[in-house]
Amino acid sequence: MPQITNTQAIAFANTRIRPFADDLYALYLKAKAIQREWYSQNLGAVLPNTTDQVMDGADTDGRPIIQGQDVNNVVNRVNELIAWLETGTTSGTTVTNATLNTIAKVQVNGGNR
Repeated sequence: MPQITNTQAIAFANTRIRPFADDLYALYLKAKAIQREWYSQNLGAVLPNTTDQVMDGADTDGRPIIQGQDVNNVVNRVNELIAWLETGTTSGTTVTNATLNTIAKVQVNGGNR
């Protein structure tokens, strides 16, 4: 099998692509955990999609004040990220997570975070 031995290419793969794949895979796992918690605990009921402020101390510590709708919007982005990564291709009757699999193949440490 042909090999890529160019030192610049190897350095890029090792220092940029593999760590990025680790980060993206770890983000996927974190997103899945957030999604499970959001739905299993019915958090939409206590963090409604409204302009009501989330009183998390931001009003006194300098962080931006967030509203229930901000939390819901981030959960929407979490769901979109998961949906994108789990985009599949169909081979016969089997659906694969083709997009996620391209990241999973390259990542080394993303599942250990």
